[in-house]
Amino acid sequence: MDGTFLRPDDTYDRPRFARFRERLRERGGRFVVASGNQYEQLRSFFDDPDEFGYVSDNGALVADGSEIVHVESLAPEAADRVIAFFEARPEVPFFASGPGCAYVPVGVPERLAGVLARYYHVLRRVRSLYEVRDRLFKFGVEDPRGLPEGLIAAARAEIGDVLTPVSSGHGSLDLIIPGCHKAGGLLRLMRRWGIAPSESAAFGDGGNDIEMLRLCRYSVAMANAPDEVRVAAQHRTAANTEDGVLVQLDTWFT
Repeated sequence: MDGTFLRPDDTYDRPRFARFRERLRERGGRFVVASGNQYEQLRSFFDDPDEFGYVSDNGALVADGSEIVHVESLAPEAADRVIAFFEARPEVPFFASGPGCAYVPVGVPERLAGVLARYYHVLRRVRSLYEVRDRLFKFGVEDPRGLPEGLIAAARAEIGDVLTPVSSGHGSLDLIIPGCHKAGGLLRLMRRWGIAPSESAAFGDGGNDIEMLRLCRYSVAMANAPDEVRVAAQHRTAANTEDGVLVQLDTWFT
């Protein structure tokens, strides 16, 4: 969504998208929203949310409309290791998420928690993430100031065996369960619907899109994507600021 489908002000050309959706329906196609963001947040962008598939939290939660079809889970002892990693770095504004809710420590400044609320509509402040007894499937950093130098390397060295750090751009870092990514979630929906990767297309702008771009036959990188993403994709389209996804879809569904 961010940096790919949505413009910087979180809008998109709704009439143009509605016309594409009608053409897609006529051809028996399906549309999936795949994002590092929360399921509840992703649904809020659409007037008919139950018509879409969702791969949220980078594949940790997969839904077919309003039906949750898969949820990943991090072992409690693994979650405690990740919490300890971040609590040793109090300057890093981190959070954790699970099905239905995201959690942010009270030590994270209100300004940064407000930024996080943009992506996680169900958000709860807690004194410590050790207090959370719900299932957790993702940790992350959301800081418009940018990621601290060396944070990704440190995460790989100290907790890389339980969570994989993936940059999603714009000062964001997602730490996801190994093997849990957008491509895995998308495959679950493909099998459910009887659609093959050779019949599918994907768009992306960040490092957490690479597996998905490699999975689908028609892979498209945004003009605003970094080099590693452009290399993983077969095609290019305009930047999200220029409605690049809809521009490309119009060339395929005329």
